[in-house]
Amino acid sequence: MTTARLRTDRYDRARHGVHNFARPDVLADPTRYVDALAELDSVFYDEVGRMWVCTGYEEAVQILTRHRTFSSVRGAPREERARRGPRGGQRMLQMVTDQALFSDPPEHTELRGLMHDYFTRARVRAHDGLLGRIVESALNRLPETGQVDLVSEFAGRMSVALGGELLGLGDRQDELTAWADAYGTLLGSLSSLPDVRDTGVIPVLEQALTALRAEVSTRMDESEPRDLLGHMATGMCAAAASAADVDRRLDIVAANGVLLVGGGYQTLSHLVSTGLVLLARHPGQRDKLIADRSLIDSAVDEFMRLDGSSQYLARRVTEDTVVGGKQLSAGQTVLVHVAAANLDPTRFAEPRKLDIERRSNKHLGFSAGRHYCIGAPYAERLAQKAILGFLDRYPDYEVNEDVDEAWSGHPNTRCRVRCPVIVSFRPADPPTQEPAFPGSKPDSALPAPSDWNHTATPLGPLRCWHEHVERHAAHSPDQIAVLTSAGRQYTYGDIDRRANAVAHHLRSLGIEPGTVVGIGMERSVDLVIAVLAVAKAGAAFLLFETTAPAERVRMTLDDAGARWVLADTAPRDAETARWETDGRRTVLGIPDGTAERAPQSGVGPGDAAYVVCTSGTTGRPKAIAITHDGLVNLHVAQRQVVRLHSADRVLQFFSLNFDGCIWDLSLALMSGATLVVAPLAELAPGPGLVRLAARTAVTVMTLTPSVWDALPVDDLPALRVAAAAGEVLPPSVVSRWRRAGRRFLNLYGPAEAAVWTTWHECTDEAGYPIGRPVANKRVHVLDESGEPVPVGTSGELCIGGFGLGRYLGRPELMEERFLPDRFGPEPGRLLYRTGDICRWLPSGELEFVGRRDRQVKIRGQRVELDEVEALLSTVEGVRSAMVRMVGGALHATVASTTVDEPTVRARLAQLLHSGMTPQSITIVPELPRDGAGKTDRRGTDALAVPPAASPLEPMPETRLLPLPEQTGSCEERERTTTVWRAAKLFAFALDIPQAEVRTESDFFSLGGDSLSTATLLGQIEEKFHVAVETNDFLLEPTPVGVASLVDRGRADD
Repeated sequence: MTTARLRTDRYDRARHGVHNFARPDVLADPTRYVDALAELDSVFYDEVGRMWVCTGYEEAVQILTRHRTFSSVRGAPREERARRGPRGGQRMLQMVTDQALFSDPPEHTELRGLMHDYFTRARVRAHDGLLGRIVESALNRLPETGQVDLVSEFAGRMSVALGGELLGLGDRQDELTAWADAYGTLLGSLSSLPDVRDTGVIPVLEQALTALRAEVSTRMDESEPRDLLGHMATGMCAAAASAADVDRRLDIVAANGVLLVGGGYQTLSHLVSTGLVLLARHPGQRDKLIADRSLIDSAVDEFMRLDGSSQYLARRVTEDTVVGGKQLSAGQTVLVHVAAANLDPTRFAEPRKLDIERRSNKHLGFSAGRHYCIGAPYAERLAQKAILGFLDRYPDYEVNEDVDEAWSGHPNTRCRVRCPVIVSFRPADPPTQEPAFPGSKPDSALPAPSDWNHTATPLGPLRCWHEHVERHAAHSPDQIAVLTSAGRQYTYGDIDRRANAVAHHLRSLGIEPGTVVGIGMERSVDLVIAVLAVAKAGAAFLLFETTAPAERVRMTLDDAGARWVLADTAPRDAETARWETDGRRTVLGIPDGTAERAPQSGVGPGDAAYVVCTSGTTGRPKAIAITHDGLVNLHVAQRQVVRLHSADRVLQFFSLNFDGCIWDLSLALMSGATLVVAPLAELAPGPGLVRLAARTAVTVMTLTPSVWDALPVDDLPALRVAAAAGEVLPPSVVSRWRRAGRRFLNLYGPAEAAVWTTWHECTDEAGYPIGRPVANKRVHVLDESGEPVPVGTSGELCIGGFGLGRYLGRPELMEERFLPDRFGPEPGRLLYRTGDICRWLPSGELEFVGRRDRQVKIRGQRVELDEVEALLSTVEGVRSAMVRMVGGALHATVASTTVDEPTVRARLAQLLHSGMTPQSITIVPELPRDGAGKTDRRGTDALAVPPAASPLEPMPETRLLPLPEQTGSCEERERTTTVWRAAKLFAFALDIPQAEVRTESDFFSLGGDSLSTATLLGQIEEKFHVAVETNDFLLEPTPVGVASLVDRGRADD
């Protein structure tokens, strides 16, 4: 232990007073003031500030670690603040008092305990992938040559991005920046609070507190908090003694949210910019770091010691004590001059020298003891990555000495606000040893870094999906769970009690874990109750549309081994009865009644939660079972990325025949949000779907890109998250639907991997990758021999981690599509071979390239062309068939001399969903053959329908017929005109000559589908100023029928 510096007291108010902290020259170079204070004892009394000042290292450590003797609480005691009453800055003082940095036990202990798990060094290391992406994103926005501001263009962006990720506020980065700036300014008034020197920060910080208070209010009941705000909110509120106490605790969480945003911004911005400036001004040290990247840890410590952000920390003396040979009395203030202590020659050899190899560097830049900066591990780790990344990209950068640096005016949060450097991009030479971070080599031939798959996330205590719904029913029974398009509302308590009763009935029938129950129902609250009841009974559900062909439904149910089917309570029709398959399967209705308790089923996380069927190559669908763990993991990933609140409304859009419907159901019900359900006809793409979303105030909506493209653009002010899945996302779709305050997500995932695997947040890019893996998923791009390919090289995408399903009764498919995961952390895991060809981008995201087989996507639905061909070949009289996708639709060529197109279509209607049915069928005597006598697929090009033009392109006038000559009464002439205009719109939507459209032509017989229907209905609304609902159009899909609908619409107006 070294002793205090004892020298003759030569105190001079002007030279040594703490007012010198604010001098501009001291802000730029703190050593000017440190040198002056070196003339005095290590602890002295300042008459200007009326406080003690400590400049010695050992004395500073004593003060910062003796928490009973030195308090961190700022401002007047709470009783005194209450006596003063409201005044300017009072809320700011309350905010500061509520923050962990300025509180003592027990408040400080509780707050730090809640935040601690988020800031352990192990947890920070687990987020290396996230930190690397933040750095990569910031670097990619910098120019190759020219001037760069290290603060606003680089370090500041990373600070805000990290804060947004940790707090779950990634979509509010502009606000976070404003809040951080205002908080840094406020800290300059700490000694005078509640009087604020710069009152302009008060409304900004009040807005921050209000916004954060609203955010934490929506997170207080989360079962598995998705971010730090939620973690603090649930922890604080769990210990609340009353409703008023809950309210107070939410204010405390909001106050600490401001601390994390503001403190993190100042610290990280200063650390990165200062580190790079110091290296530029000490080229020998820079060369040493480039040569040995493992020195980055000690280098960052040295930057903080030599030129840290915080210049001082204040403490209030609570009991008489002696420090540095001076008597301090209770009630006095002592200011720890951190910058001076970090330059104390009794602690550090050659303290003014930059030495990135200094190992005995216990600097005080992050304080010490109980109030050690909790966010330091993130700041250090991100700074390490940022500095090394900048050196990789610009090894020869220079500080622009011709432009003055600019500093904030507050010494206790001292940081640069402008720091210009001159850069010129030059790929760095490969390091002579293994880099400190995976993937930091500039060698593009390297495989993808392993940290791009660092997605480990706890699933939480609730491991079966229905338990999440039950929790919402228990904690928020009056929260709306289901909203129908007709306006009917059903609470979580309602659906939970009804599902309990149905589950007891199912258990009485012998339904248990391992059982599969089919559900064929209209979209309604009963559908939701049925799904939940099956889960409570321990079984797995298999959904299908009631409109699906009965024969295909039977195949699907047979493949899944489903012996029971739940149907609507209305009397079963002949089609429903056909699901029973000669008595081997029982169709049940949903019984009425409620029950307070669910049955004991014994279901566990490894049991199947649902089964979904996809297209198979042999004409037989593939049944895939996904476990509860997989579905819970989907929920965890959704909460991380989509960030739902209980006030959100999610549209249930996707067909029950496909796994997209699982996305909609879990997104709403497992998050405690509201699921919006509507009859199938109301979900048809077109103006009606937009009106439905507007009328029900949908806030989160996921559609296929082709459906987004087919919808007429509408403001939809409530919609805050738009997502696209199932197809390649064109940039034009994003540009049409992105708005300020609305996120647009590109989602990717096969059914075999529990719906969702990767995601990308769309901004203003020219194209959109499928992104990076979600929670607990790992993705690998492999070559034909199963080895990882270099970044930028195409290979097959293989998926590992949580949520991989299994094919039921198809061992040959399991062997073909799954392989052992030799890259994963646990033995015995599998990888799923997607058949999708992808490549890694340098940003750590995946880009979709194409398919390695004949699988295609039709409006987001997977279709195996081989399956359609196989089923065509089962039609009596068809010898062989060829199917191609042209212009986004299927077109078939059939070899036969005995059947016609209507016969083929009638048979396909019994076997295939509408999305799998070819738009055109060409009958030929023989399919083309190549020289070897094999079917020539290219030879069918001339027989197939040519690609359709975009419906947004005007039709050539030569394809339109003139208005027929008018005769008859005025009403008759007007009617003729309306029919002619409707025929014109048919031709436009179908991109066919108008001569092919007759007055009684059926739209769908002419090749219409859901997307061309959307185009047609949009055009009808635009041209006739009449809204035609999809249901009405389906009843009269002819030009004459449309004319009648238009006439009725005009009459109603």
